[in-house]
Parts: sequence; C-alpha cells; structure tokens
Amino acid sequence: MTYEEALKVDGQGGAAAAFLEGAGAGALAGHFVGGPVGCAFGALIGGGICAALYFL
Repeated sequence: MTYEEALKVDGQGGAAAAFLEGAGAGALAGHFVGGPVGCAFGALIGGGICAALYFL
C-alpha cells in the first residue's frame, strides 16, 4: 500500500498514513541494528506506535 492509497482508505489520511510513516522510519532504523530481520521488526513496531499515537 502506498501513502496515497492509505489516504484514500482512511478518509482523513490519519491512522493509515501514520502507520506507513512509522513503518518506514522503523524499518530504516531496524535495518541498521539487525539487517533484514531488524528491518521487518522495526517496520511493525514503528508503524504500530505511530498508528497508536494517532488514536490517542
């Protein structure tokens, strides 16, 4: 899912876009720490945190 698709799915662009932004940042950080595995975990954790913050 691209950023633009997320905006269409979530009318405000809010939670889905926040998840994608967080996942991108988390994947980048995780990759430096643990390579491909760190990248995957970083994406999940980063995306989850950003989406959760959107709802708070």
